[in-house]
Amino acid sequence: MNELEDQVAGLERSSEVQGEELDAHRRKILDVHNKNSELRYQVEDLEIRARRANIRTKGVLLQAAGVNLEDIHPLGNPKTF
Repeated sequence: MNELEDQVAGLERSSEVQGEELDAHRRKILDVHNKNSELRYQVEDLEIRARRANIRTKGVLLQAAGVNLEDIHPLGNPKTF
């Protein structure tokens, strides 16, 4: 019986170790997923900021060229743009 009990105890320990390893892998996967989500939001924020900067730059360049921006896009009536 001792041999059988030893085998059962060994299997239980092995199962516990595998469970701990699975938990560690799950934590790593969640960490990577969270980091990816964070980076995705940062990229989206940078893209929005770049578009806004591009729009402002175009406006400044048009004004420097002497273009009246209200002639292009009258405020309050964007349908005539």
